[in-house]
Amino acid sequence: MAAAPAKTAELQANKSRLRMWTNYVPPATSSKAIRDRNFTGKVVEFVSGDCIIVADDSLPFGSPLAERRVNLSSITCPKMGRDETEKPAEYAREAREFLRTRLIGKQVNVQMEYSRTIGMGDGAPILDFGSVFLFSPDDDASAAAGSQPQPGMINVAELVVGCGFGQVIRYIDYDALLAAESRAISLKKGIHSAKASSAPWHINDLTMSSAEKAKDFLPALQRRGRNPAVVDHVLSGHRFKLYIPRENCSIAFSFSGVISRDEPYSDEPIALMRRKIMQRNVEIEVETVDETGTFLGSLWEGKTNVAVTLLEAGLAKLQTSFGADHRIPPDAHLLAQAERFQCSRTTESVFWII
Repeated sequence: MAAAPAKTAELQANKSRLRMWTNYVPPATSSKAIRDRNFTGKVVEFVSGDCIIVADDSLPFGSPLAERRVNLSSITCPKMGRDETEKPAEYAREAREFLRTRLIGKQVNVQMEYSRTIGMGDGAPILDFGSVFLFSPDDDASAAAGSQPQPGMINVAELVVGCGFGQVIRYIDYDALLAAESRAISLKKGIHSAKASSAPWHINDLTMSSAEKAKDFLPALQRRGRNPAVVDHVLSGHRFKLYIPRENCSIAFSFSGVISRDEPYSDEPIALMRRKIMQRNVEIEVETVDETGTFLGSLWEGKTNVAVTLLEAGLAKLQTSFGADHRIPPDAHLLAQAERFQCSRTTESVFWII
């Protein structure tokens, strides 16, 4: 008898308490099943290769409960460092980057399975685990995973394992995951290869440095014009932490001439920016750096000036004057047009789900 049918038969006999299983008592566990918590939503952030934050479509836009952290069940990936001073495990950055470049902003179906208490004591964290399925996967994703458990969908955990960025937790009998891991091992992919990780573990974090050090980077960023970047954190509606791959550094960046609204609207600008640009590939054009070491300029996601999006939503205001060290933003006319468009609306502000 093949291993999979044999295991299925054993589980069924256990469930039915047949013969040797009559008095079987399951061992104590820190896990608890999650029922009726399936949902669809948009991928907002990747914490690591096996932890995803998804914005639930069924909850109000801007609600603090809308973004839900999902740990991929049945697999484990290399761990990121707890902070910038702790070196990530080998291939931890590659695992997160692999998913970010393929799934960020994509619509997914989430099937929650169980929660688990990590550690001991009353304050021990409880993590939720489940399976995440990608709608309309591209050809590369389909080939990496090898199979599709649902028509038109692909299991993200299988995708991760199949590309050599995760391992199957052995006490879980999940044939597709085990097959994906076997393929990755035979092809010596990712963590199964003999190669060391090529991703730099130390990033020059200018957000933790002096303003003088940030100013040293200004000429290089200005000279290149538009600089590719990745949005690491949304600090407010108009202020972000960006990673600049060419310089291997992180910077604080703020829209030039655009300020997001404060209370009672502060949650909505942050929610909008997380949906639009969190962990996305963007381009920035730097104008100057202020006295705190924050770089000021314009930011584009694709062909869209993101400050225009914020203004059109009625969640920001445009500064009408600029300092002597400021250049006029390249899309100044679009910014002014967006603010006039919003002011012409009959309602005070308009919010909508992206």
